[in-house]
Amino acid sequence: MLSRGAAPAFEPVIVLAVVSELSCRESLLVARVIKRLRELVNPKLVAYLRRPWGRSTLSGAGFSDSIQELHVIGLFKPGRRQERPVDLDLFADTWEPVA
Repeated sequence: MLSRGAAPAFEPVIVLAVVSELSCRESLLVARVIKRLRELVNPKLVAYLRRPWGRSTLSGAGFSDSIQELHVIGLFKPGRRQERPVDLDLFADTWEPVA
């Protein structure tokens, strides 16, 4: 928990999912969208990870760890992220910085 009056290390978390074929075919458009989001949000960290929308369950009857669940579980390592530096080490998977 943050002490009273302390500013959090970061506020919003935005997950932008782009179909890989689109990001390859329209790389300039994707770059412009990311640039505009950066202007609007002024993020402390921008990173990417190429991954499936979800991962198959052991039974093969469905999937788990989906992109729409990342903000709740699976995006960050366990622990109190508000008390840690804002860097790539926060993420559970190996993300790459976006220049």
